[in-house]
Amino acid sequence: MPDIIDELFCKRIIRVSPAKNIIRVSLLAALSFLFCLSFFAQGAALADTLKDIGGHWASADIGQAVSTGYVKGYPDGRFQPDAGVTRAEFVAMVDNAFQVANQQGKQAFKDVRDKDWFAQSVKSALTAGFVNGYPDGTFKPQKAVTRQEAASMLANLLPANGGGNSGSTSFSDAKQIDSWAKPSVTSLVSGGIMAGYPDKTFKPKKTITRAEAVVIINKALVSQVTAVTEQLQVIDNIVNVRSGPGTNASKIGQAHSGDILQARAKSADGWYQIDYQGQTAWISGQCVQLYQPSSPTTPPVVTPPVVTPPVVQKALSVQVKQNTTGTTVDITGAQGSCQWTDETNPQRLLVIVPGVTSVATPAEIDIGEGGLDKIVTRFPGKAQGSAEVEIYFTALPTPLVYHAVQGGPGELLITLPPQIYQIQAVPISDFVAVKLSGTALLSPKASKSTGSSTQFIFDFTGFTLSSSLQSWQQQLGTLGATSIRLSQLQPGTVRLVVQAAPDVFYTSGADAEGTQFILWLQEPAAKKALLGNPGGNNLYYGIDASPYPGDAAMQAWWNNSPFVYAGFYLGPAPYHPDASFMYKRQTLVNQGWGLLPIYVGRQADSQHLDPQTGISDADDAVTLAVYAGFPSNTTIYLDIETPHPLTGSYMNYVTAWNREAQSKGYAVGIYCNAVNASQIRSALMGNVQVWVAHYVENSLPSSALSPADSGAPIADVWQFSGESNMAYGGYPLSVDLNVSKHPDPSMPSRQTTGK
Repeated sequence: MPDIIDELFCKRIIRVSPAKNIIRVSLLAALSFLFCLSFFAQGAALADTLKDIGGHWASADIGQAVSTGYVKGYPDGRFQPDAGVTRAEFVAMVDNAFQVANQQGKQAFKDVRDKDWFAQSVKSALTAGFVNGYPDGTFKPQKAVTRQEAASMLANLLPANGGGNSGSTSFSDAKQIDSWAKPSVTSLVSGGIMAGYPDKTFKPKKTITRAEAVVIINKALVSQVTAVTEQLQVIDNIVNVRSGPGTNASKIGQAHSGDILQARAKSADGWYQIDYQGQTAWISGQCVQLYQPSSPTTPPVVTPPVVTPPVVQKALSVQVKQNTTGTTVDITGAQGSCQWTDETNPQRLLVIVPGVTSVATPAEIDIGEGGLDKIVTRFPGKAQGSAEVEIYFTALPTPLVYHAVQGGPGELLITLPPQIYQIQAVPISDFVAVKLSGTALLSPKASKSTGSSTQFIFDFTGFTLSSSLQSWQQQLGTLGATSIRLSQLQPGTVRLVVQAAPDVFYTSGADAEGTQFILWLQEPAAKKALLGNPGGNNLYYGIDASPYPGDAAMQAWWNNSPFVYAGFYLGPAPYHPDASFMYKRQTLVNQGWGLLPIYVGRQADSQHLDPQTGISDADDAVTLAVYAGFPSNTTIYLDIETPHPLTGSYMNYVTAWNREAQSKGYAVGIYCNAVNASQIRSALMGNVQVWVAHYVENSLPSSALSPADSGAPIADVWQFSGESNMAYGGYPLSVDLNVSKHPDPSMPSRQTTGK
């Protein structure tokens, strides 16, 4: 069977007319196949120079984006594919990629200066009409961009993609998409430029990552289409028909050699939009040619053929079906019964399909969910007159459960039910983290029964336990949790039972994909015991929220959460006018909280980054600390928000702030991104504490985190999660989460690592 060639793209140039805001597309169609190969090889080579994208799902797109030149890595050799993107960064990426016409003149926003690195891109974006400012005349360049905001900006730049109006409404969280963003999300999803997550959500208000941004920009660059009315004829044996113009779009069917198709549009990179079985689909232009009907001719004289017995044709078909009951591989086309054998390392199933004369499916099908990795078909197989289908299961710590049964004539059905394949119970400081991993969305029903002890019961309906976890049990006897049991309560229901002391409480959550369920258990006495014996290898978790959540909320969180210290905002400060914390130090100390005093000084976009301003702001910070009741030698943390290396003028401001604060008798700490922590720390005198931000979690961890693992080994405190929505004692809050080796990072007597 010939290879399917449906993934060759030619480099393109797209520009925006400043007068009419119209995108013009010109393809460099004369580029040779060799040049195209070298283009992508160059992208891969550039990607290989980046330290942190090897094996990343978007590594190919990142390599292409870097080689094209519209985005770069960081000076330390990393790309940070999972870091968030600010408004300034996203506008610059789009401007560089599409070469939006440069504009001159005065900057329209009061918080964007002509010397800012992103100023020219903001001007161009405003003129082109794909971005707007805020009612107060600001652009907010450092504000994070959500997925729905990115969709709106890109859709404003691109012509309408068409494709119906169901793109955004098929997501399970479609109601969370704001009304102003729905047309844009629908347009980009229908056009194959954006997609949802494996759990069928779109996550409109999640910050878009650098990897996601380059993927949608790459797709947008090749998504432009023009209307055509042509008939096409398929010239390859079997051709994939897809939901969008590119090999990343999902396969919805196949066309075969000689099929005649009606084309409605053609993309800039040579893909055709076609009518396919009552729906709109796409096919690569490399696999078709314009159909030319032959002229009528005089029928030739036909000699009756010699009659021979007909040859029975049996085509092998392999289809993958996924729903709430699991993942099923449907193998049809066998003449007789299929035979299958188990293989390990990796876990896979080899199926011998007898009597096959042709194959109607691709030689390899990538799946990557539901417990299946991929399916490989070999024809002919080792046995004469047969084909082989090898089903690779996802590499997991335990073997997956599957069922193989004969279906109709010549059919074999292999089903993987949703299953739980791993459980871990890990004591961390003053709480226990219990993590379950599954092949599908884990959303349990919870109940609690109380007696002389407490049972927490969680039922996962529709799930099967991996064979190695049947009747799994672990004795803990720590932090109030005495034992944990996991069992197959009945077919289709897995039960988790936690036996605990009466005063134990729990918090639960899931990872971003929803396939990991995490339970955190704690008893109030555990926090007291932890704080009564500080030091050693203990880890202490804290929160950071603003404005002040209120006395009742902070008391409830102290009583019912594993957190032992909290951020304390000194204000009003230059970039944080709120002063709601200023009267609350003694209240928080009386409740038991350790504190992180924060002064949000000048940021990268400030017009006054000089030593004199640094001295003035340090005096202001010390005055506020004294007014709030913090004694001398308390560590005050200067907040630096930029994720980029600091300029010389910014470093002058920071070093002057540091010297002045220390001269007033206070210790100094720096809150900064892990990217620039070493640059800042090495430039400052004295014993400066380092509090770094580098987000790797979306809630409490399921294994111990240490500041040294933050990406900045010199860190004393690590902010590992941002804006986590959690509730304790009936008070829900959105907080940033931190970990430290010290129960009170403001105290001068603790051991330090930032030297």
